[in-house]
Amino acid sequence: MSSVRERIQQQRKELNKQIFKSYKTYQGAENLVKATDSRELKEKAVLELSYIQSQWAVLRDKLQELNSKIESYQNSDGKTTFIMLAVGLKDSVELDKSSKLRFEEIILEHYGEEPDNYEKELQQYFRLRAEVLNPPRNEDGVRLLKTYFNHLFIVENRFFPPDAKSNGIFFSWFDCLCGTLHTQFSIDFEKACVLFNMGCLHSQIATKQDRSTLEGAEQALKHYQMAAGIFKFLGKFFVDTPCPDLSEKCQEVLRFLMLAQAQECLFDRIALSESDEKCNNSKLLDYILNVVESYKNLEIIMRRNTDVPQAWLVLISAKHSHYMAVAHYYAAKLCVNMATFPCEIYSVWVENEKKAKHVAQAYVDICVEKHVEALRKVKSNRHLKHIDSLVEILQHAASRSNDFSKIMPRKEED
Repeated sequence: MSSVRERIQQQRKELNKQIFKSYKTYQGAENLVKATDSRELKEKAVLELSYIQSQWAVLRDKLQELNSKIESYQNSDGKTTFIMLAVGLKDSVELDKSSKLRFEEIILEHYGEEPDNYEKELQQYFRLRAEVLNPPRNEDGVRLLKTYFNHLFIVENRFFPPDAKSNGIFFSWFDCLCGTLHTQFSIDFEKACVLFNMGCLHSQIATKQDRSTLEGAEQALKHYQMAAGIFKFLGKFFVDTPCPDLSEKCQEVLRFLMLAQAQECLFDRIALSESDEKCNNSKLLDYILNVVESYKNLEIIMRRNTDVPQAWLVLISAKHSHYMAVAHYYAAKLCVNMATFPCEIYSVWVENEKKAKHVAQAYVDICVEKHVEALRKVKSNRHLKHIDSLVEILQHAASRSNDFSKIMPRKEED
């Protein structure tokens, strides 16, 4: 029985096929416009181009809808934790007959060997690549991708000599954000796409963890860090790529996303290890400020990338507001419980207990305001507002801050 994530990937495959088909039709109509002198044929071709462009827009919107199905990647048991973002896998097409034939021709022409003697090994490689296109959504899938990635170095040494521009073997992969198909006669392109999927799979495994437990938070932290490392490597070493999702700009977005979510998992882990009776508000404030800064920087970078789904951007903006509110909440609690003065709390110098109460009240007011802002952002997005667990978490946090505000002394009471 296929998982929800596998069904989403299958839907992505179907959309990619439709986008590819319309792309080929567009190329044909474009060539007809250039080649024909007939006014009637040109008008028909231009009309066809206009229709295909509108069809592209519809298909891209459907792909955006698919990328916005955030709840499908979440852990169903972790209702009390904030939802995270995972990246969908890139899709590819299997090697065509001409590429498979070129492997045999190279064995015969370059090595002077009979291709039939290596039929078993070639079929093993083709099967391995086919399996890689739909890996298990767990650590077995990561190991499968690693195995294929390591095989590619052997294939490169045997069939892709460094002095050859092209050997007739090409690899085709779809962009996971906009669905366009890209083909290259380069095994480095194949390596980059496999590595990208490895990073995506780590992000999906991390998102699927139950972060309401200490073990789940640690596992999520580990996999988000691994994903961030892969995306950093791709952005640094695979710069000449036609795919927008493999570009340095996109890899920067994905790396910052994984690092921000890793910071959030680190805070979850610290918060779980702190008991309610002996809660170290100062320690929690330090960690939550790192989360706030991470999401602030991520939001800035995301706004510069037009291919990022709108639901992602809204969620990151809501998270920034939410964790800003949480930071003010812990700062207010720190003010209330402070026993020694003078001291510095959240960049504000507090001389005495009276000043501490006033500062705490100001922090709580900002906290309530930021929680309202986070809820408003989530409810403004047609995808996010239907995720009940997300809305419930934000409402619970806002209610907690409102309750805390009610027991705070007001200035006129002093």
